[in-house]
Amino acid sequence: NHTLLGSLIAIRNTIALLHKLNYAEPNDWSKPLPTGRPNEMMAILTKRVRVD
Repeated sequence: NHTLLGSLIAIRNTIALLHKLNYAEPNDWSKPLPTGRPNEMMAILTKRVRVD
């Protein structure tokens, strides 16, 4: 699991960067959720990696 914490803009920018690096599709992330802290959001990605 991957968790992003930060402002909504920071989360969106990080998701876009990870997509540009071919790491994860933007739609694979959860919708940003409030953490309860001022101006802080959270997005979660569950990525399965195959290990042979």
